[in-house]
Order: sequence, then structure tokens, then C-alpha cells
Amino acid sequence: MANKLELTWYGKDEPILVEPRLLIENAALSNTAADPDTENMLIHGDNLLALKALEGKYAGQVNCIYIDPPYNTGSAFEHYDDNLEHSQWLQLTRPRLEILWRLLSEEGSIWISIDDDEQAYMKVLCDELFGRSSFVASIIWQKRTSPDMRAIIKVRLDKIIAGEDPGGITKSAKWEKGGGYRFYELAPTLINEDAFGEAVINPDYDADMLAAGVALHEDFTYHPDSKLFWKQSSGSEKSYLFVTTRHLNSDYLDSIQSTMEEDEYLTIACCSYDKGLDRVYDHITVKKIPQMLLERCEFGKTDYNLNIVHPPVYEDEEEYDAE
Repeated sequence: MANKLELTWYGKDEPILVEPRLLIENAALSNTAADPDTENMLIHGDNLLALKALEGKYAGQVNCIYIDPPYNTGSAFEHYDDNLEHSQWLQLTRPRLEILWRLLSEEGSIWISIDDDEQAYMKVLCDELFGRSSFVASIIWQKRTSPDMRAIIKVRLDKIIAGEDPGGITKSAKWEKGGGYRFYELAPTLINEDAFGEAVINPDYDADMLAAGVALHEDFTYHPDSKLFWKQSSGSEKSYLFVTTRHLNSDYLDSIQSTMEEDEYLTIACCSYDKGLDRVYDHITVKKIPQMLLERCEFGKTDYNLNIVHPPVYEDEEEYDAE
């Protein structure tokens, strides 16, 4: 873009379209005994997919964010290509920062732990996404060698809640015990490919999961009405979404329309419908699933890991190697 200072890299013009996933609580792994009403969440899964799952509900509500991305030192690679490696790291870092910025409240702040290998790139990338005026300061701290804590996060949290962990800031914060969290897993991808390469709804989704999943994609809130079955999810200004796997015919559509108010708007997502039904009523939109979602995002992707083991190979690099 003319008159714009920006950082560029291989693949920047190919944005990552992350699939919004449902979060499914694993009650057996949740710790809510001391705080049954807790809203704290512990999410197990790829962190980019987890951030996307949080975005719809928590955008603009987070006051403090701390991230500790891989430092991209190149130590894990036998043949380290500086240009390709930086490109992949930046390509996977950017969508995370974009979602984090949207999650942040007006008064919130983002703290990023990074070392010299990527600090300059991270600063320029943040300037581009957040604006240079949003930068406050860099803080230098002494790195201390420590074991990977990811595998014992839940174990330590449980000890902190029980008042059995004296480490960290427990003493300085005068922490005794209490609190809790709910443990969530990411739902599987909504759309799979069958043996013929055709897009099909994931059979792991039951009717409720499917309705909630499509609502997430369509920016509706899944909250089924107790009286009218088609009011599964609500949007803004009396707009609703109804998801069904049954075939939609004129009689079924007419029965729904007869219960609607004049100022209500409805989107019906179904697997199939009689020809012309999508043009019968001005205030009812009929769409097919999964076709209506196919261009929205990248389905089936489960790993956006920043620990890059195999950097991408681009066409110009392949041509160079062939010579």
C-alpha cells in the first residue's frame, strides 16, 4: 500500500482464517468446589483456536493480557533459514496479536515477553497493528533457567486453590486458598471432508452443538427460546437464527412464518430445501449448511504451533534449489 510503512514477509498477503470453535467444559477436570460460580477458564488446545473461541464473547472486556510466545531462536532447526523462519513466525504471530487486541478493553494493556531474536520484529509488528502511539515502554529483566511449566499448570493451580502451594507470589500476596476454574476443551472442527472430498458436517456434532456452532460463525448468541423452537439463537434488533438438519419444505416454512411478528427477522440454516423457498419471504433468509460456511475460515486445522519445526517452502525457493 502506498505511503505506508510496514513490515513485510513471505505469505503476509495470505491471511490465516481461523475457525471459531465451541468450548466444551470437562466437568471432571474443572475445580469449582470452593467457587461454584467461578468464571475463570482453563482451556486445553491450540492457543490461536482458543483465542478465536473467546473473541465473540469477550471482545473489549479483557483488562490485562500477558503472552510468552516462542522466541524463535532457531536452535531447534538443523538448517535454519533466517528469511523463511522469520516469515513463518510473523505469519503465525500476527493473527494472535489481532485477536488479543480485539479482546482488550479501552483501559487494558498487553505485556509481551520476548528476547533479542524477535524483539525488533515484534515491536514493528505491534506498531503496525496497534499504532505506535499505543506503545508504552520496554522492560529488561534477567532471564532465569526454569523447566517447562506447561505440563504442570493444572496441578499447580489445584494446589494454589487448596492453599498447598507456597511458591510464586503466594506469601507476598498473603494468599491462603480459594477460587476455582472451569476446564474447557476445544470442540472438533465443524466441517469435515468425506471420502469423495465433499464438505460434510462433522458427525461428532449433535443437534445442539451444530446450532451453537453455526451461531458462533454467524455472530448470533445461542440461547434457545422455551416457547418458539425456531428462536434458537438471537442477534440484534429481533433477528434470530434457526439451524436444522431436516429438509425444509413450504409447509414447514409457512408454519414458522405464521408465528413470527412483523418486525422479526429470521435466518434458517438447513441441509436442503425445496427450490425457490429462499425467495418466499422478505424477512426470512434460507441458507444451506455446510455450504454457507465454507469460505469463512479454514476448517480441519488443529495446529497453529509457533514452535516451527518445518518452515514453509515457497515457489521461488523451489526453483532456486532446482538450479
